[in-house]
Amino acid sequence: MSSILGICNFDRNIDKVNFSSMCKALSYSEGKDSKKHIDKGIALFSRVNSIEGLDLSQPVYNKDESIVVIGDARCFNKKKLGFEDSSELEVFLKMYEKYGPSFISMIDGIFAIAVWDLNKKKLFLYKDKIAVKPLFYYNDNNLLVFSSEQKAILRYHSYKLDYDREAVRNFLTFRYNYSDDTLFKGIKKIPAGSFLEFSKEGLKIRRYYSTLIKEDNSKSERYLTRRLKELLLDSVEKRLVSDKPVAAFLSGGVDSGGTVGLLKQFTDNIHTYSVGFAGYGFDELKRAKSTADFYSTEHTEINLKPDIMKKFGKIIYALDEPMADLASIPNYVMSEYAQKKGFNIVFSGETNDEVWGGYEEYVEVPNRMKISKLFFPGLIGKKIIPSFISLLPNSKIKTLIDHCDRYYDPIRCYNRQINFYDEEKLYTSQFKNYVDMSKKPKTEITKRYLKGSGSLNNRLLLKSIHYLAIHGYMVKADRMTRKFGLDLNMPLIDSSLVDFSFTVPFRYKVKNGTEKYLYRQALKSILPPVLLKRQKRGFNVPTRAWIPELKDHVLHFLDDKTLEKRGIFEKRYIHQLMQKINNPNVVENQDLWNLLVLELWFRIYFDGMDFKKRLF
Repeated sequence: MSSILGICNFDRNIDKVNFSSMCKALSYSEGKDSKKHIDKGIALFSRVNSIEGLDLSQPVYNKDESIVVIGDARCFNKKKLGFEDSSELEVFLKMYEKYGPSFISMIDGIFAIAVWDLNKKKLFLYKDKIAVKPLFYYNDNNLLVFSSEQKAILRYHSYKLDYDREAVRNFLTFRYNYSDDTLFKGIKKIPAGSFLEFSKEGLKIRRYYSTLIKEDNSKSERYLTRRLKELLLDSVEKRLVSDKPVAAFLSGGVDSGGTVGLLKQFTDNIHTYSVGFAGYGFDELKRAKSTADFYSTEHTEINLKPDIMKKFGKIIYALDEPMADLASIPNYVMSEYAQKKGFNIVFSGETNDEVWGGYEEYVEVPNRMKISKLFFPGLIGKKIIPSFISLLPNSKIKTLIDHCDRYYDPIRCYNRQINFYDEEKLYTSQFKNYVDMSKKPKTEITKRYLKGSGSLNNRLLLKSIHYLAIHGYMVKADRMTRKFGLDLNMPLIDSSLVDFSFTVPFRYKVKNGTEKYLYRQALKSILPPVLLKRQKRGFNVPTRAWIPELKDHVLHFLDDKTLEKRGIFEKRYIHQLMQKINNPNVVENQDLWNLLVLELWFRIYFDGMDFKKRLF
């Protein structure tokens, strides 16, 4: 695992004191191999946590040192490209020299790299196909600052700290920021499968890879099952770099269980970590232990209680941006345990639901649309029925009828369900002046996937990868493992698996009510029998149950003085949420989590609150 940072300034030389301060902001300061490259108008820095079996040395140079490369990178097809004996970054350097900037489309790997070409006076930043590795940038005319972590860019002396209002709204809608704009105004993400070119002529971003839906109905289930198993085994094998013990995060589900099962085909030395919640809500420790016993792993159980929130400041700081999916807490704790045991490589089963159909919505929404077109065609469902409902007096009956939109307008229902807040009542008029309230984040995203090639089921899956996986689950997993210098491997989201998945007709992904059907069939000989037919259960931190126990802290962080200072939320609406806080089952408690996470983010990054101190 490497962290990188750089400045390219065509107008002036680098402020070395300021650059050193930026370098110190990167996570895992204990990295053993930290190096700088500073020349006129360019400064590059990398911090490497060494991994046995991998040559991650950097920066790497060509013969006359006119080209320099740094990055957080793995290249899986070195042998095929003819560079088997080269280090990870030497492959990128040699490919750039041979093929020019567009070489990246030939790489099979996960990476966030920077290539400085002195002769061309150009800087190139490359992001892997599925955005496994993070890479951010800030551009101001002839200046470009980039880093694998936003917190380092914040220390650049000319950056003016502010927050992006639309990104805040995006976060409050989804619990993640589903955008290539970050919550820090002016700092952006390089999109998945893209590279950035920066020169005196300006900045360009070019896409070199897109996931396309190309459903192939000519292949048999038997062929698809066999091919998927081959790809899964290959994805795990190419991520193993030595015969040293490996760590894996294990829940009670088929994704993490399958990942451990695939690892078992190559090594017997596996250490697994599982998290439970000490009686709060749904707990998978027993099922995880059963899976660990089946594979004979060295297993560790960790039970979490609300007092784990004492570490929440560290978690928010490590995330860079607020993220209200508190599954970041188990990821943080398991990473901490693994690091203390001396591991620097960890495997996770993240994002398999988004690849192979693990949620009901992929089936429900298309089926409801068929019903809607049959019984509520044309404008009946979208215009006439809503107009009739609007004439009814406000009452529970009106709300009930309105929420029957799952039948007369399924897309409206689908969009409505994720929006926790009544935005008109939530935001102050001051905040509304900064955002376009006519646009609804969820609706805007969904519209992009209603038309196109392939079945609607697969288009909804693709949407989940582009947003939930790339901007949510993978971010959470990366930041928590990065905090402890762990090299994270998510073999179930390999680009070859994603490409293959979208050649597979949806009927093989969910079949006879069994979600992730083809995945289960591919691992039939590997998985414990109990996981083969088990239905999806979300890995949820008991947010709603915990928040009543933290009531005093919530009231403290979201008091009237704070609300007035931020100028974002209407006090009256927040007071209404607070009145329901003692009920551990109401959805408003999730809303309060979102607001609480955002406020703590403001206090740490904008008010200078010490994130290392206990907050609760």
